Amino acid sequence: VAQLLLAAIDLETTGADMGHPSFAAGILRLPAAQELVTEQLLQPLKIAVQRSFRLTQKLCELPAAQQLSSEAVAQLLLAAAADDAASVQGILKALLALPAASGLSSDALPQMLQAAVDASCFQNIAHIVALPAAALLRSQQIYLTLKTVFGIPRHLKSASCLARLCKLPAAAQ
Repeated sequence: VAQLLLAAIDLETTGADMGHPSFAAGILRLPAAQELVTEQLLQPLKIAVQRSFRLTQKLCELPAAQQLSSEAVAQLLLAAAADDAASVQGILKALLALPAASGLSSDALPQMLQAAVDASCFQNIAHIVALPAAALLRSQQIYLTLKTVFGIPRHLKSASCLARLCKLPAAAQ
């Protein structure tokens, strides 16, 4: 099932059937899809995060996705945070709804913040700083992110994003 799922995702996101998740959706309805283990789901999920909100959302509904480790979710969030596509907001929300997202360590966040800043996607920053682990960021990590953000041209900045960064406990230090 995992191999069929990979092939369907590839076909739907790069081929003539791009944007029509009927093949993958059909595979995901199979009883065997509900029995995938996290190791089998991770590769299809990595590809979906880079290509399709709808597929990411459907994959995140599988039981195996609910059991992904914090490290796996951190990798997926890092890939999504670096994307500035319009669909990335939905992808981030689907990933942040996974149980492991609430258990991320603050060590994973600086890379995610930097990726979001590099992509000039301040909505992504807002999602990242809303994570519980953001309250544990060190002042140096916040300083480096703010320094980078302040170096970006004014028309690309988000005042609400800056306000959220400045409200973190580490920003007060």
